[in-house]
Parts: sequence; C-alpha cells; structure tokens
Amino acid sequence: PDITLVSDGGGRVSAARNPVRGADRVARFVLGITVKSTDLDRSIESVNGLTGIVLRRHGVVTGVIGFRTDSAVVTDVWIVLNPEKLRHWS
Repeated sequence: PDITLVSDGGGRVSAARNPVRGADRVARFVLGITVKSTDLDRSIESVNGLTGIVLRRHGVVTGVIGFRTDSAVVTDVWIVLNPEKLRHWS
C-alpha cells in the first residue's frame, strides 16, 4: 500500500512543503527529523484517538506525529511542528 506524510510547520518551523509519498521516502523523512535531534524525548501516546509519537525538548512539546493504519499497515503520517497548534500539548 501507498503511504503519504504531510507535515505542518506553520511557516514558523522547518517542515516538508509538499506531501512525502512512498514507504522508503516517508521512513527516511521521519528518521531524519527524529535522529538529528538527540536532545528530544519521544513517547508513544494517543494522538487524536490513534497511536502517535509526541516529541519533547526539555519538557516542552515540539512535535506530534500521528499515524493512520489499515490492517496494521501505516497508510498516512501527519507531523505537526507548528508551535501554535502544539499549545494544548504542553
């Protein structure tokens, strides 16, 4: 199945401008943003009622990653990095 990643930096934080498509490209993108930041804490949490990952730096939420699955296969990934949209997470 195809997979699509959409990210939202709100023009304030660096994010992909266009959707990222394909399992390999999505995996590389997610790995790139999470591995480069060694000072991030990551936790698996509910994101909009689905399994997701919350990224924190020094206790402050800096990103939320949500996943949509179909038969245990990830089909969509949403990454929110926009500080305005992360306010309720902190």
